[in-house]
Amino acid sequence: MFKVRVKIVCLAFLLGQMIVLAQMNRADSLYTELRGNLNDTSRVKVLIKLGQYLAKSNPDSAIVTFKKSLSIIDVKQGASKGEFKKFYERKEGQIYYLIAMVFFNSKDIHDAIPYMKRSIAVREKNKDENLNASYTGLGVVQMNLGRMDSALVLFTKAKEGLEKLGRFDKMAVVYNNMAVVYVGMGMIQKALDSHLKSLKIREENKDLGGMSQSYNNIAIIYSQQGLKDKSIEYFRKSLDVAITAGDKKSEALAYNNIALILLDDLKFKEALDHNFKSLKIREEIQDLQGISMSYFNLGELYLRSKEYDKAIENLNKSLSIAKETGELDRIYQATKSMASVFHQKKEFAKALEYGLKALSFAEEMKVPTRIQSACYVLFSIYEDKGELAKAYPYYKKYIKMRDSVNNDESRRATLRKNYELELYSKEKEMQVRSDAEKKILIQKQEDERKRNRIIIFSIVFILIVVSVFLVLVFRGLKEKRKANEIISKQKEIVETKQKEVMESIRYAKRIQISLMANEKYIERIMKKLKP
Repeated sequence: MFKVRVKIVCLAFLLGQMIVLAQMNRADSLYTELRGNLNDTSRVKVLIKLGQYLAKSNPDSAIVTFKKSLSIIDVKQGASKGEFKKFYERKEGQIYYLIAMVFFNSKDIHDAIPYMKRSIAVREKNKDENLNASYTGLGVVQMNLGRMDSALVLFTKAKEGLEKLGRFDKMAVVYNNMAVVYVGMGMIQKALDSHLKSLKIREENKDLGGMSQSYNNIAIIYSQQGLKDKSIEYFRKSLDVAITAGDKKSEALAYNNIALILLDDLKFKEALDHNFKSLKIREEIQDLQGISMSYFNLGELYLRSKEYDKAIENLNKSLSIAKETGELDRIYQATKSMASVFHQKKEFAKALEYGLKALSFAEEMKVPTRIQSACYVLFSIYEDKGELAKAYPYYKKYIKMRDSVNNDESRRATLRKNYELELYSKEKEMQVRSDAEKKILIQKQEDERKRNRIIIFSIVFILIVVSVFLVLVFRGLKEKRKANEIISKQKEIVETKQKEVMESIRYAKRIQISLMANEKYIERIMKKLKP
């Protein structure tokens, strides 16, 4: 077993080195191109390519590279006209967007905001059709900072802009993001409705990665509403589609969420296995936010299995990465879980410290589900300490938040949306089956038509041949009959002629005979007259 692991590690190392070398070669190629004699528009294009290439492996260098392209645009934009001016205007909006995304994915999320706002301002001014991407980008940033109201406004703008452009195929992402916001705001019915719209578009476009994401998000809502069977079903769908699509990020997320369901069922070993699969993929693709999530989930798992030291270790790792990336919601979650760990260890002072911090983060985000959870943790700590007077306000607030998120109306709406989703899935399945059956039926009908055509052609050919044969036979019989009639007539003529000849012969013979008798008589007379 050890040898196998060594081989796997060595292979992974070699593959990693090959990837690094390939990246270096690509970067060197772009740097070489930049040292060449390029015009300004070409130089801007190459700098953007290089910046995008460096964004994951070297974010700081990527930002520097993008800013170099901006400096060229600042100089050239004012002096340019026509198509060149439009080119620099488009690229300016794009570069601000790309810099914002580097900060969002690799550094402090807060630093992404001014660049994304600058991208929006430039694209609004130039009436750039990519403005909707900037609205969506800023919306995602605000959503990750827990500013759900601002995020919803931006996503709505992006949706309206795409509708005006008729780019309905691009609206799946916007609907998905709106659904995530609705979940955070406790609007479960609207969340499911948006996810359903997103899923429909992605299925129509055969977007496997997007379908995996939609299945995952729908599963999360079912999980939050206590519909565990439906939740695990959609997480499995998400995983299957992600593997088929080769979408590593979605695959890792599916493993992550299946682990959470398994943890709820106290299947620690299986949950741990799925968590490690998720973490391994996220480390391979350098997904910092995903890595933070995996460490958090491992911390939760060890907390549930009462392995407190391992729980604290993994939660601290998650908290450290979340602070680095500025992901407020993950900071809240890790902080709240730390409160729960120290609570179970009976270290109440530390538990309260982390619990109050978690509530502060939740209230800053204005997310009812987060406030509800933090309040319950604080209530539990004070109750365990025997300080019921201090516990009561938190329990009261917990009940208020719980009822606003998970009331009967929301649950009925979830079940109704579940029915709609099942109906849609069934219709889709029936449509696929119907389409397949139609194709088979059409093929059978076509084959039947071909066979019928062959049979008809064969019959027609045989009839033609038979008809020709019959015509020839009939004509032959007719001609034979005609010939026989001619022969009969000729025979009658011959027979008549023959009869006439015979009668003539007999008549002549009689004449001859009569003549011969007279000759003998004359001869006797002559003899008598001779002297």
